[in-house]
Amino acid sequence: DQFRIVDRKIKALVKRAELESTAKQRKKRAWEESQGVGRSQEEWKDAWDDIVDVVRSEEQVRYVATLPKCCALDDHECSCAGETKVFELRSYPPGLFIVRNALCKGQQHKWAKVALEDYSREDHTNLSNLSKLAESDAEASGNYKVGDFDDIWRKSCADNDGFQRFRRLRWSCLGYHYDWTHRCYQKNLKSTFPEELSNFCQQIAQAVDQDIVPEAAIVNYYPVGSCMGGHIDDAEHDLEKPIISLSLGRTAIFLIGGQKKDVAPTPILLRSGDAVMMTGESRLCYHGVGGILSASAEEYLTGDKPFVTFSGEGMDAADRYVSEYLQLHRINMNVRQVRIGLSDDNWIDKTGSGY
Repeated sequence: DQFRIVDRKIKALVKRAELESTAKQRKKRAWEESQGVGRSQEEWKDAWDDIVDVVRSEEQVRYVATLPKCCALDDHECSCAGETKVFELRSYPPGLFIVRNALCKGQQHKWAKVALEDYSREDHTNLSNLSKLAESDAEASGNYKVGDFDDIWRKSCADNDGFQRFRRLRWSCLGYHYDWTHRCYQKNLKSTFPEELSNFCQQIAQAVDQDIVPEAAIVNYYPVGSCMGGHIDDAEHDLEKPIISLSLGRTAIFLIGGQKKDVAPTPILLRSGDAVMMTGESRLCYHGVGGILSASAEEYLTGDKPFVTFSGEGMDAADRYVSEYLQLHRINMNVRQVRIGLSDDNWIDKTGSGY
């Protein structure tokens, strides 16, 4: 299982980077340097050289295009004009595209706010992990109330305890809701797919001559230190349409392998505002998230100050909470088309497939 071997290697890298980036370790290294007790580069950090970073890995990606501005469609003053670039992974698998700065700074904040305030609401979470949490809470305390998880984001902000309530939500669904129990989509289990998100994803797809009509999305809410195991997304009926994945907040190490786990995956650094498109052969390849980096770990590995979407200065309370959340979490929106020909006449029962 080459996927698992590389996944463990990346997890070890992230864990060690988090340790080495602490204040205590920094002081220790400074003392060692002052005493001339230099330490050779540890083997674990060599894994960093294997990670594809479009900012510094020109030989590992193929430049495709530079877009005039970010992919957001609403009228706004784009802060990354000329810096939105499309790349394709040179190594296996073919068809894996990375859009650097798919969203500019202001649009990242806007979409994160939408994901937190709107996409976390009840009509998008009826198949989330919250229902099981509610049951366990009721058994443990006997005082669970039906509305405890309604409008979970605003209640978590009001708690002012580091988003502990919201951290219990790990995903929500838009459009057709993915049934994690039966590993499939159900025809009658769906909410309205947001038109603005649909138009945005179509704009990204057009950058590499792909077309998609978004019908489903899974919005993942990752705290720093979390991960996602290797899996294939094959529950959709139309497997020729791309998957579009948008990253917001903390930087992640994304893994893309082959159509079997005996293919070693390529680790790719994804920063806030980046998008990935899985097209062609890559559409049915194993992929996952090896780790989410804290700001200090990212600075330790890259040597650069991490990107911050917004500071809290001059913000109202609602925007300040969004900014604070993004400093310690990653939001990931995975968008896909479900049906063949966009018709229920072609509905396929794929119970047992998918992640």
